[in-house]
Amino acid sequence: MTRSPITRLLHETGHFLLGLIALALLTALCFWLDFRLVSTAFTYLILIVLLSLADGFIPLVALSFIAIVCLNYFFAPPIFSFRIEYQEDIVTVAAFLITSLIVTSLVRRTRAATDALANVVDGIPALIWKTSPDGSADFSNQRFRDYTGFSSEQLRGRGWLDALHPEDRKVEELRAALAAGEPFENEVRIRSANGDYRWFVLRMTPLRNEQGTIVKWYGTASDVEERRRAVEALRDSEQRWQAVFEHNPTMYFIVDEAWTVLSVNPFGAEQLGYSVNELVGRSVLNVFHETDRASVQRNAARCLERLGQSMSWEARKVRKDGTMLWVRETGKATLMKERPAILIVCEDITGRKRAETHLAEAQRISHTGSFAYDVASRRLIYSSEEHHRLFGFDPAAGMPDPKDWARRIHPDDRERAVQRMEQTLRKRTDYEVDFRIVLPGGTLKHIHSVSHAVLNPSGDLVEIIGTSTDVTDRKRAEYLTEQVFERSPDLVGILGRDYRYRRANPMYETFWGIAAEKVIGMHIRDVVGKEMFDRLAKPNLDRCFSGEEASYAEWFNGPDGRKYWFVTYSPLRLESERVEAVLVIARDLTERMLASEKLRDAQMQLAHANRVATVGELTASIAHEVNQPIGALVTNAHAALRMLITEPPDLNQVHEALGDIIKDGRRVSEVIDRIRALVKKEPPQADRVDVNEAIVDSIALTRAEILKSSVSLETQLMKDLPPILGDRVQFQQVVMNLVMNAIEAMGAVDEGTRELQIVTGQEGEDQIFVTVRDSGPTLKPESLDRFFEAFYSTKSHGMGIGLSICRSIIEAHGGRIWAAANVPRGATLHITLPASREALCL
Repeated sequence: MTRSPITRLLHETGHFLLGLIALALLTALCFWLDFRLVSTAFTYLILIVLLSLADGFIPLVALSFIAIVCLNYFFAPPIFSFRIEYQEDIVTVAAFLITSLIVTSLVRRTRAATDALANVVDGIPALIWKTSPDGSADFSNQRFRDYTGFSSEQLRGRGWLDALHPEDRKVEELRAALAAGEPFENEVRIRSANGDYRWFVLRMTPLRNEQGTIVKWYGTASDVEERRRAVEALRDSEQRWQAVFEHNPTMYFIVDEAWTVLSVNPFGAEQLGYSVNELVGRSVLNVFHETDRASVQRNAARCLERLGQSMSWEARKVRKDGTMLWVRETGKATLMKERPAILIVCEDITGRKRAETHLAEAQRISHTGSFAYDVASRRLIYSSEEHHRLFGFDPAAGMPDPKDWARRIHPDDRERAVQRMEQTLRKRTDYEVDFRIVLPGGTLKHIHSVSHAVLNPSGDLVEIIGTSTDVTDRKRAEYLTEQVFERSPDLVGILGRDYRYRRANPMYETFWGIAAEKVIGMHIRDVVGKEMFDRLAKPNLDRCFSGEEASYAEWFNGPDGRKYWFVTYSPLRLESERVEAVLVIARDLTERMLASEKLRDAQMQLAHANRVATVGELTASIAHEVNQPIGALVTNAHAALRMLITEPPDLNQVHEALGDIIKDGRRVSEVIDRIRALVKKEPPQADRVDVNEAIVDSIALTRAEILKSSVSLETQLMKDLPPILGDRVQFQQVVMNLVMNAIEAMGAVDEGTRELQIVTGQEGEDQIFVTVRDSGPTLKPESLDRFFEAFYSTKSHGMGIGLSICRSIIEAHGGRIWAAANVPRGATLHITLPASREALCL
């Protein structure tokens, strides 16, 4: 082990101090025992020899001289003096010094030789150990200990076998080999300190004495892991190569200089429809298309001229059944058994050729051409047929001159397009550019070009490849869209997720007084105001950003006064499924709303007039309904007076008469209330209406007409019918109109009974229905088609507005009304209305 100078100095200093202490103790002992000079010198010499086994050379030399001083001072007469009187004492001291120095030097050399031998043994790139004749180890080199992580003690005896893999630790075979006394070797696995096993060649050689008896066995183990891996890799490589050649789904041929097939893999032969034996020994030219044989021969000849260099070409091969396939062949000539041969790898490119055909067709359909520009020659080296056609060149005429390509670009765009190309050449980056081209006939096209910079391994730009697409139609569409956007009479804007405008059309300046270019970047709150933003804009924008369409219509005050706006919010997914922006369109419907309100007022007036007219028609019936309770009321009043005059008055009878008077008075009041409700001019109400109750009240008003017209009335009113949400007066108007129309229609029929049936019911959970069925005249199909048209009537004296108003009322309530002809005569009017949601919840 190599030590640092400081460590070595400290080590030698420590040994020197220990030696000095030992020398002092020995001196005291010898002096106490009264040893003579010679005896003491001999004792000192023994100490020096012992210390030489552990100390360095310099400390021992120093101790030798200190020992001379001690011999002279303590043991050579006169003692306690450095003077020596006797010559023999001088010889003794000198002999001691010389002997100690010689012994120290010999021990040093022996140790140095031992250390050198140990270093040699430890430096040998092998594991080395020594065993007794029975195989028990008594020595192992440092490399053995370092590799296995075992100590010298762990490797002693049979411990060295523990480093071997359990499957290689064959003790009986080892004993047999040792007993045979002959050198042997074997490949075994030895475990490293980290637990991994590596392969070693283990060799054991015996050492014999003069009598031929084995006294030691020397063992070495050399690491052959890499060699085994290399051998296995070579074996695997050979097997893989054979497997590749035999089973690879690629066609392989080996041909000689006379084009004779020396070898072909089974897959290649199968691809051509042959067996291997059918192709080996035949000319390879026989499997090529007749028109391609000459070019294949030329390419193969060039391969033979350039041994070791690969060449590629494309050709057509003909299968045994006559079908054809395209192949890309890569050939490389080499020497096999000192004769030239060509190894040919054939790639089936039939699909690629077909794809190229499809690509050319796709380019033609999409008006997209591809090109390649060589930087060194500064010219196009490839242009697809469609690319030629885009620029007005004939693909069959070859590659046009670079100046001809440039002249096709519109003069106003030429400099910009060239600058983008030059920028790519300088910065070696991809780019996109739009420009116009002018064809020889004057036709103008818009081109979108995308280019990619191709760099070599050194980072130098060598080529630019790209596509050119005819985007004329898209540009026209963009122009038209822009015109619609700019000239639309609506407010049109696009807002981002930050509620700021990205685009706005000129109508913003017309309505808000803010120039469109200034609106861009503004927060919508700053345009429409905080109140409108918080109440309407933000909630609808947030709905839209979550993916929903949103809209609202409302009156609000703007710079130009009170306006009615209909606003729609549409999500825009620009780059992903996430809504990135919102298209906002606001349309001014003020004039339409005002006209609509006037129309509603006119309809209300008309409906009111219709109700008044209906009441007018029912005058006789109403008078009859009123006269009956009034007549009864007068009669009961006279009876009460008579009963009061009698003596004594019959108060019980008077009480009953007065009760009848009150009841008849209420009947009169109810009739008047019904009439007043019909003729009252009030806006429609949205209340819960009991359909059956409204029908009963309507029948009560028309009962006299029903009786006068000899009509048989039948009602089938469903119990617990859910109410509807609407206006009771309007619904009663519809029922009365239908009943009066039925009565009038049946009045024109002389034969048969006059039957009127009113039915109510429920369809599903959320719909109710009402049907009014009569036995009037048969309706013609053309009458059914125009039944609800305004100013159309089947009656000679009718105005044709009653049923039209009925349809408007029913549709305003979210329902539907239609007519159907009965068999053999008459008609049925059907009404469906949505039930009140509150009633359904109950």
